[in-house]
Amino acid sequence: MASQPNDQLMANLSDQLFNLQKELDTMKKDMTANNDAFFNCAMALIIFLMQCGFAFLEAGAVRSKNCTNIIIKNVLDSLLGVIAYATVGWALAYGTNPLPMLEPYFGFSQFGMAGTTDFSKFLFQFVFCATASTIISGAVAERAEFACFLTYSLAITAFVYPVLTHWGWTKQGWMASGFAVDETHRVTYVDFAGSGMVHVCGGTISLIAAILIGPRIGRFPERTVIVPVGSPRRKQKEPKSVEIKGHSVPFASLGGFILMFGFLAFNGGSTSEISSPGIGQTVAKAMVNTILCGAFAALSYLFVHFVRKGKWTVLLTINACLTGTNIASNRPKSFASLGGFILMFGFLAFNGGSTSEISSPGIGQTVAKAMVNTILCGAFAALSYLFVHFVRKGKWTVLLTINACLTGMVAACAGCNQMHAWTCVITGSVAGMVYLLLAELALALRVDDPLDAFAVHFGGGLWGLISACLVTTEQGILYAFIGDVKLNLALWQLLWQLVCVLAIILWCTLTMAPAFLLLKAFGKMRVPREVEIRGLDIYKHGEAAYPSTAYGHGWDEAAVRPNVKEELRQMSEYADMPIERMNGSRTFTLRQNPQNYEHPEHWERARDPNIYRRLNAVGPATN
Repeated sequence: MASQPNDQLMANLSDQLFNLQKELDTMKKDMTANNDAFFNCAMALIIFLMQCGFAFLEAGAVRSKNCTNIIIKNVLDSLLGVIAYATVGWALAYGTNPLPMLEPYFGFSQFGMAGTTDFSKFLFQFVFCATASTIISGAVAERAEFACFLTYSLAITAFVYPVLTHWGWTKQGWMASGFAVDETHRVTYVDFAGSGMVHVCGGTISLIAAILIGPRIGRFPERTVIVPVGSPRRKQKEPKSVEIKGHSVPFASLGGFILMFGFLAFNGGSTSEISSPGIGQTVAKAMVNTILCGAFAALSYLFVHFVRKGKWTVLLTINACLTGTNIASNRPKSFASLGGFILMFGFLAFNGGSTSEISSPGIGQTVAKAMVNTILCGAFAALSYLFVHFVRKGKWTVLLTINACLTGMVAACAGCNQMHAWTCVITGSVAGMVYLLLAELALALRVDDPLDAFAVHFGGGLWGLISACLVTTEQGILYAFIGDVKLNLALWQLLWQLVCVLAIILWCTLTMAPAFLLLKAFGKMRVPREVEIRGLDIYKHGEAAYPSTAYGHGWDEAAVRPNVKEELRQMSEYADMPIERMNGSRTFTLRQNPQNYEHPEHWERARDPNIYRRLNAVGPATN
């Protein structure tokens, strides 16, 4: 009889242990979900910083008269993009389709985010979508109508990019499903962090837009020129292209560095989780390989560029790091460098964060691997380009080195989670040369791409998808000879990658080319010639990036001191005199040649006879 209380006690204890175990399992599940959600949010925030990198990079790469215009477009990319993606894009990308036969091609539920519960995934996927959209603004910089920008921004975030991600990044998508090679092996689309989904998509649309909108005024001189009156019309040898320099190398370089940083999250974060066993190393590996690829791409381009031109270029090397380089195009000064650095920063989260979760065993190492490889690829790309550029031109260029680095990081996106560090030498170095070749090809075809968006993103993305079939540990052709990969499977994988790349290019072309053609037909693609020459900041926004009234006292003395001794004189009486501008205690002279005026308001003062000017309110002009 004494055993009955003991049995009852053991039964109660067993029930309590069972309930405790159940509670612990629930807590573990909740903690895992929270860890993964936090990981996605953290990576998304770093990737979102890439928008700042693009803004600085593009602002530095354009002339000061168009700086405000390019920045407002980058701001609206995010603001319009999140609305379009939440309203329509998310449903097409990750919704379910009630018709099974259409399920492999697009989703058709959760419009307006109705019924959505995974908001961390939405945030992470939105910043990817915003990255794809913002690539195009650099290709049409300094000449695109605002209607053109609004059209492609909304179309990409609401329709073009979401459908692509459904194809390649959902288990029911036709690219992700692939096909069975035999009873035990299946070939599927390999793109860990968006070499194809983001960069080939953005690069393809950039090329289409740049071709249809045409080059900037003065970029490619006419072969026949008119000589002064009294001389016969004759043909004169003109340069194939004219450099149109941006206004800020430091800013462009800083932007490049931020992009490099962002690429680490871009690639490392693409695991989408951090709780699975070994996933941490995968993330880390993706980041390392991203950096390595960017480094080799930049260095390979720099070397070739130096051999050919004898100069070490900055911006083109940065482009090569991101994907390739344009030797003949002119690059900015400070803003472009700043933007490049921001993009590099963002790429760490772009790649490292693609795991999308952080709680699985080992997932942390996967994230770290993605980030390390991202940095390595960027480094090799930048250094290879820098070396080539120095051999060609004898100069150590900043901006082109950053571009080369970004090119390498783009190439790392596809396979950074499955690459050994030493293979980043191949991926990165080749990326720098791909950037060089595509940039020069675009120039030879008279395609004006101010930011080399096509060379960096399309070139880097295309090579990244191919590289994933060559050097990754699970399906690389290289490991068919030195590892355990079967050669026939690796070849099938390469074939499927090429089919998917072709599908991406065709989809982007068939959807966006008609849109651009319609805009062009109705005169809404490009600004009028006069507006382009004088700058978009004043005419389109009424807001100069560097207003002349911001110098010196910060106000127009001519307006507040009308009685000062001879402050105002009609320009018609002094047409041959230089315009003078006060800056503190010094007066700087600006000549009246309109080509010398960086600020549109200066040009207006020089050209409009109804505008008065202040010669000097303090004393005689000083040089």
